[in-house]
Amino acid sequence: MDIPISSICKDNPYDDIEALPKLPSDSEKRNIDSHKNSYISDRTARILKKLDYTELPMVDELIVDLYVLDNITRRALFEYAKILRRNHTSPERAADLKYIK
Repeated sequence: MDIPISSICKDNPYDDIEALPKLPSDSEKRNIDSHKNSYISDRTARILKKLDYTELPMVDELIVDLYVLDNITRRALFEYAKILRRNHTSPERAADLKYIK
């Protein structure tokens, strides 16, 4: 085929320039933390307040389970949740979420 390999492949695919994104600066880290706190304070807190107090330990368990899973299993969990939502969504609860952004 007379195509030089270097024209379709890099000599070193792990070139330092492209290996990893740069780490966030201290101010960017604070910004990320601020966004997380806002998300937790706003949307998540409003959803949690709609739950009964006795359901909060289940929420905690779900968060812990999500945290410890690897990324592939997390994606599988969300795919399974989509199937459950498709077949078992409460219309009243779904309507409530429309007002929480």
